[in-house]
Amino acid sequence: MKILLIQFLYSMRMLSPTKATQSHTVDILASNQCKDTLKEGARFTFPSVSVPWVWIRDHCRSEKMYDYENNQRKVGLLDSIDNSVGVKNVSVSHDNGTFEIVWKDNHKTSDTIHSTMNILQPHTRTKIMWDKEKLEKLPYAVVKQTELNRDFSKKKIFESLSKYGLAMITEVEVNYEKTVETIHTLAPFMRTTPFGDHELINAEMGQAKSDFGYSTRGLEAHTDGSYFSEPPGLITFHCLQAAVEGGHTLLVDGFHAANKLKTKHSQHYHTLTHFPMPYQYIHSNTNLSYHYHEADYIVKEEPVTSSVQQVRYAMPHRAPLNTVPLNKLEDFYSALETLTRIIEDPSNEVWIKLEPGTVLVLDNWRILHGRSSFSGKRSLFSSYVGRSDLKSEAKVLGVDF
Repeated sequence: MKILLIQFLYSMRMLSPTKATQSHTVDILASNQCKDTLKEGARFTFPSVSVPWVWIRDHCRSEKMYDYENNQRKVGLLDSIDNSVGVKNVSVSHDNGTFEIVWKDNHKTSDTIHSTMNILQPHTRTKIMWDKEKLEKLPYAVVKQTELNRDFSKKKIFESLSKYGLAMITEVEVNYEKTVETIHTLAPFMRTTPFGDHELINAEMGQAKSDFGYSTRGLEAHTDGSYFSEPPGLITFHCLQAAVEGGHTLLVDGFHAANKLKTKHSQHYHTLTHFPMPYQYIHSNTNLSYHYHEADYIVKEEPVTSSVQQVRYAMPHRAPLNTVPLNKLEDFYSALETLTRIIEDPSNEVWIKLEPGTVLVLDNWRILHGRSSFSGKRSLFSSYVGRSDLKSEAKVLGVDF
């Protein structure tokens, strides 16, 4: 059956009601140039976008269809599907670019072409990737602790995390309680893990056998919680006591490494985005035992834009590799080797000395961190924020993460 199209003519010269009975699709003539107020006599030419009637019915925000108090849809999907066929009338107002649809059940949907087009467009997020040389010139956020209770300052941090993957909070009192208070101000919901809501890491805790992080040895670049079903979204560090010697922090932009792999070794990139790596964390003592295990892609892409969404990379926590077909194992190891050489390239490594009073905030889905070996006592506060909580807090502040 031939599908009829209805055009929403967004023009100052000719806007007349249009009728349709069995149309399945509507053409919306609009663009980002739409404005609430148009000069008299102006005519705008917009590209045509074809939108199914069912989508418009499904996105109706009338009080019958949507509960604004709870921000939930009142009507089920089948209602939208069943009532989207048989449109009685379509009209467009020339005053402000609004349209109204009368459906076969006499329900009315009203909206603006501009807002409809805005919903239809997938939101793109600006990611500035960096290496050692570039990071020194980037304006990532550095916010004083006393300014953190202002939404403007918090938004600045989340914008920096979204764009660059890191931010810093300075002039924080050098004690455990004030550090916890600072992190709670930034993100109220810390993620609970077997290590607690937050923890103090030092080599004197007698836990060196459960994880290299509790030892004095160096740590290669990695992301935390690779063995969890959902690795932490945010990780914070506050060095309450610096080591006498060593203990420098290593930072690598995982997105930069992944995109470099994609550009120069596309087949290796394809391999790491299509064959999962298994990770594990095993801890056992007389009090409590853990065995976390998860397999996922080392590089994961966003489902809509296909840009890099997450890098899950922690070589010491690799579990036995049984997730890749035998005939693909050599390709997998070759791809993993190439990515590792990019990550460990000195031009991509940034070494900093964490000082008491400064909290480092990292996007754990993007930024790899590590540590040089050290001697003497070193006390490091660490905490996690879940990915969903991170994105929620950012969204409240008007930041797309």
